[in-house]
Amino acid sequence: MTSLNQYNKALYAALSIVSHVSKPAPTIPACRAALGDALIAAPADTLTPTLCSLVDTVLEAEKASKPVVSATALPGATFIQPDMAIWRGDITSLKIDAIVNAANDAGLGCFQPSHRCIDNVIHRAAGPRLRCECKAEMKLRGHPLSAGSAPLLTAGGALPCKKVIHVTGPCIPHGSLPTAEQTNQLRNCYTGVLAAAAAANCRSVAFCCIGTGLFNFPSDQAAAIAVAAVQEWLKSNPGKIDLVVFDVFTQHDLAAYESHATLNTAASWIKAADAVLLVAGAGMSGYPEATLRNVYVDPASFRTQYPDMAKRGYKTAYETMGLMGDERVSEEVKWGYWARHYANLRFLWEPNDGYKALKKMVEGKEHFVLTSNVDGCFERAGFDRAKVYTPQGDCRFMQCIRACRPDAVFEAEDELTRIRKGEGSCPACKHCGGRMFMNLRAGSTFLHKEYDSGNAAFEAWVANVLTTKQKLVVIEVGSGFNTPTVTRFPAEAIVRDAGENGAFIRVNPGQGLEGEAPGGLQRAVSLKEGWQVLDKIEEAMGGAGEGWREKSGGGEDITQSFMNHFGHWSWKVFIRNLK
Repeated sequence: MTSLNQYNKALYAALSIVSHVSKPAPTIPACRAALGDALIAAPADTLTPTLCSLVDTVLEAEKASKPVVSATALPGATFIQPDMAIWRGDITSLKIDAIVNAANDAGLGCFQPSHRCIDNVIHRAAGPRLRCECKAEMKLRGHPLSAGSAPLLTAGGALPCKKVIHVTGPCIPHGSLPTAEQTNQLRNCYTGVLAAAAAANCRSVAFCCIGTGLFNFPSDQAAAIAVAAVQEWLKSNPGKIDLVVFDVFTQHDLAAYESHATLNTAASWIKAADAVLLVAGAGMSGYPEATLRNVYVDPASFRTQYPDMAKRGYKTAYETMGLMGDERVSEEVKWGYWARHYANLRFLWEPNDGYKALKKMVEGKEHFVLTSNVDGCFERAGFDRAKVYTPQGDCRFMQCIRACRPDAVFEAEDELTRIRKGEGSCPACKHCGGRMFMNLRAGSTFLHKEYDSGNAAFEAWVANVLTTKQKLVVIEVGSGFNTPTVTRFPAEAIVRDAGENGAFIRVNPGQGLEGEAPGGLQRAVSLKEGWQVLDKIEEAMGGAGEGWREKSGGGEDITQSFMNHFGHWSWKVFIRNLK
């Protein structure tokens, strides 16, 4: 064991050699910092055996005060899958087979002491023998490292890891986006490292964030490339690597990688599920911005689609929900708008691509749909109408406003087409001659007749899934707090009743409670994005294995507070109250 006196002597001697000064800094910490900086700046051919031996003494003495983290017990790690973890910590403290260094093309480490790049951090902690070995290996290599080229493998020096694998990522000009070639180069960095690690019998590898930081590769894109590349490599090379750790630096990096962990968790649950319940609110029926079809929330879309109504002071379709009571507007003008708007929603505008992704997710599985949307998108996207319950109504139908008879509900498409063509104006009930409107839940006169069978089928389906203890995943998309008793609350209550056989996936970009995964469930995750993320989940299912790992959502458990308000928290009561 190195004594304090031996440590001080070795420190002063090493500093005098590498910095060529006879008078050391006034304090031990200052001397140590000066030695670290001098070693970083020192060319490899000046790192003599005597100097390296002195620094060995210094580093050996410092080991006792430096924490070592075992890769088999990473504190606070999040797992993308059993052999892929995300961890935010000091990569130089990891006891692991190999760590990855994002090197420059020379492969000798950073020579600027003030740089806080990972290349600098690793060489500073490993000691000068790492640079000496890098020089020898680079000489044998005969050419510089380049973006995505085969990596350089060295010993770990004074680090607790066995090996350091040096690789160079692509450098993106500031303000530019990665090209296809640079994207492929970054991908090759990850696959090349894994191949080199496996060849050296390294069973565990920790990656730093390659290409980000000073090399300007956008961290969100880099995380997606890294995860996909590693997943594919592990799948193609089973049994060669036991653990891959993504060691992230910033909070943004952590969030980028954890979003992939959540995607993979969701994908693994869906793959393992026996049954899937799709629950959709208004957020599921959006469109890409370029289509200018988001008329409920985007004034520009509304002005484009319905300029006449914009001139009357309406800014969004959401505002026109009060049009029926607007005495400034004639009934003919109202129906001129309604005929176009509801025909667009129900018959003319195709469902967004998220419906296709959901359709692929549930192929070959028992499934049902509960949606507050009235646009028929699930049916039009190929879902069996018998397995879709739309308790808020469907723009496929009109009804008598007075609900003169329980069967005063009529097909709407021909009537809407007639009005749009100018062949009529205001539809009338075929039974009583009274005013008509779309068959949508808007008060006590709403006629549920067309949805009675859906209500009964939904209750029977859920009851069977729960009774037979099937693994059930609820995928809830875009359901907020406008009509929570229609979709959001029943969905949460169903998973709560499923217990260990239930999993809940919330897709919602809303802030606070709206976007959080519900608390109190054994398996619940939240993806705080819009419906577009469904494509990512479906894609992740291709690489994810089946899994049923517990993961609490961490959100607030609102069950008791809402139970106090409603007097119950029963999905059956919620659903039966919709009839």
